[in-house]
Amino acid sequence: MKLLRFCLVIALGMLCLYPSKAQTAFFNVWDPQVNFNEQFGWASHRAVFQQASITLRPVGIYTEVGLYLTIAAPEGTFQMGTQLEAGLNFSLPREAIVNDSWLWVDSTIIQAKIMDRWSATTVYENIVNRRKDPSLLTKNGNVYSLRVYPLIMGKSRRVKINYLMPGEWTAEEVKTVLPADILRSSWGSNPEIELKAFVEAPWKNPSLPSHPELAFTPGVDPVLGNYFATRIPKASLDNRELSFALDSPLNNGVFLTRSGNDQEGVYQMVLLPEHFLKANQIEKPQRVMVLVQYEAERSPGVTARQLLSTIKSQLKKTLGPEDFFNVALAGVVPQVLAKDWVSADEREIDRIFDGIAAENLSGFNLPGLLAKGIEVIKTSGDEGKVIVFANAGTEGGINTANALVKELEDIKGNANIPFFIADFATHNTPYYYIANYNSFGNAFFYLRWTYQTKGDFRQQKFCCGSFEELANEVMNLALAEKGPLDLHTSLDAGFCYNRYDLNNEEGLYYQNKPILQIGRYQGKWPFVIELAGISHEYETVNIPFDLAEETDSTGTIIWSGQYIKSLEDKLTIYSTSYGDVQKIQALVEQSIQTRVLSNFTAFLCLEPSQGGEPCFKCLSLNQGGQIVSTRDLQDSLILSKISPNPFRERVMIQLKFKELIDFSKAQISVYNHLGQVVRTFSDVPKGKVQDLELHWDGNNDGGVEVPPGVYIFRLQTPGGQYSQKLVKLDR
Repeated sequence: MKLLRFCLVIALGMLCLYPSKAQTAFFNVWDPQVNFNEQFGWASHRAVFQQASITLRPVGIYTEVGLYLTIAAPEGTFQMGTQLEAGLNFSLPREAIVNDSWLWVDSTIIQAKIMDRWSATTVYENIVNRRKDPSLLTKNGNVYSLRVYPLIMGKSRRVKINYLMPGEWTAEEVKTVLPADILRSSWGSNPEIELKAFVEAPWKNPSLPSHPELAFTPGVDPVLGNYFATRIPKASLDNRELSFALDSPLNNGVFLTRSGNDQEGVYQMVLLPEHFLKANQIEKPQRVMVLVQYEAERSPGVTARQLLSTIKSQLKKTLGPEDFFNVALAGVVPQVLAKDWVSADEREIDRIFDGIAAENLSGFNLPGLLAKGIEVIKTSGDEGKVIVFANAGTEGGINTANALVKELEDIKGNANIPFFIADFATHNTPYYYIANYNSFGNAFFYLRWTYQTKGDFRQQKFCCGSFEELANEVMNLALAEKGPLDLHTSLDAGFCYNRYDLNNEEGLYYQNKPILQIGRYQGKWPFVIELAGISHEYETVNIPFDLAEETDSTGTIIWSGQYIKSLEDKLTIYSTSYGDVQKIQALVEQSIQTRVLSNFTAFLCLEPSQGGEPCFKCLSLNQGGQIVSTRDLQDSLILSKISPNPFRERVMIQLKFKELIDFSKAQISVYNHLGQVVRTFSDVPKGKVQDLELHWDGNNDGGVEVPPGVYIFRLQTPGGQYSQKLVKLDR
């Protein structure tokens, strides 16, 4: 009896500790002047995204995601003109690295300052109380909070959140899950989304696996290069994951990037052990018994066709022709689809699954289906794994579950048959109150049975944002062979250090799961990768410096993100020991230096009068949604002469370029320290020119002299921009 209680504690503890990959978001507005002293007493209302755009750029292991949002309050929620505060609370996967935040003040972009969280929060709260103009972005683990003030009722504000997200790597593709839950948090209907991906070799063939009906249109930006664009309709986000994919750039199971020179820098590496190791060293073939049980009313977001299609694609992705599989369907009498094991060749997988009629899927007799899976494997020599896709919910009570586990144990006997269960029930399923815990559906039974069989179990409702993600998770758990594997990275005449493995929390590698590693290097190339295991001889690959893909300084930001996370895992905001305080100080310094958001820092945007600086080099989206180039034209100049500077009455600006510059759509302006345009130059040459000379008399567009102070001259063309400070003295 004590042993049973012990197992129950373990099982229910596992239920509470499932890693959550689901992204959630809540978007609200409220009047902070109502019940202001009651921090949580404000009456809030759902807010609206009027527009949404996403930019994507692959950077090594990661994809850089730029999320542009135009926010507003729904009509009729408050009196017109009320100064509201908007709050977006959202989650991102633990591996995400948030590295920028912008706020638009009128048409001017304010790039956030990063500072320690306590100071930033104090400044923000004081400004909101004084009815000024900031935004504040903070994080706590993988949960983020963006606050924007003021949002005038009847008007809109624009913000940007920039983050880096590691891809889900396979031999065929690299998939990045995009923040669909943030976009779905808009009140009423989802916004239409413009998506633009900037990709260069070795990246190819962008696609939306979650929306295969949408196609990308290629285009070329004069500075940023090739891009692919598409629009995602409002209705296409309902109950669907949003994912972006590119062809995998792996070469013989390896992809390596570097940020730095041939002596020191940061590397990012992806390694697929099963492709890296010699074919004759790979483990013996897999035998997989797939069991399918389906009740439509318990999973309204998963159709029968989608269920079968997803299982089929997962088998193709994780099995090879040397492996074997079989399938059984639930029913009063469970139906086994093949008399013997079937080769997991793609054509055979298609043949079996394409022959299943959706109407033949059944919700009856889950216990009989599990027993049938055991019987099939036992008749073939007690070798095989069982993968269950089910959404039943009536076997989760403690008495029913315990009796069923005992019956299945009697059928299984001493056979080693691990069960891996994907429970995709999300609706119309009861909760069972067991030992002070609420167990959803069949969770208690599944936990007990997979614990007994040395398998594993995941529940879509608590672990995954979609059925596709759940299926991928459980298939990897079932078919990934855990180490022992030994990996070592170094340089031929040097070393690697400060390594971080993104998916190696248990200290063991999986033979058919990618190893994602980020680290620093110092010394002389080539880069050396060594991998081995008990049943594998050492395999070594040397990669020359010029064969590692070069990334920009974002590679260093990615390494800093991992360093900061490693410190965060050991600290809390309540840490008070001397050693912890020193670690927090180091973390804050690293966070501020590299602009990587942490639990102890914050991104704060202020209006220019409060210390915010207009960002003239920030990449933006114009009203039409097209990318506006912000390449600095400084490198294209032969001559840049501003005289006199400082000036009292008149200043001359002379520019001479190395090549012809297209001025047909140029914008030339002078801004004050608030980011406001005070003078616009319209008498400029049209077409392509190489020399430009302008004079400013210190007056604004209305002919009135501007006061002494610092001003910014800005030239913006389709091919780039140039800006310089001007100092006007009192006459």
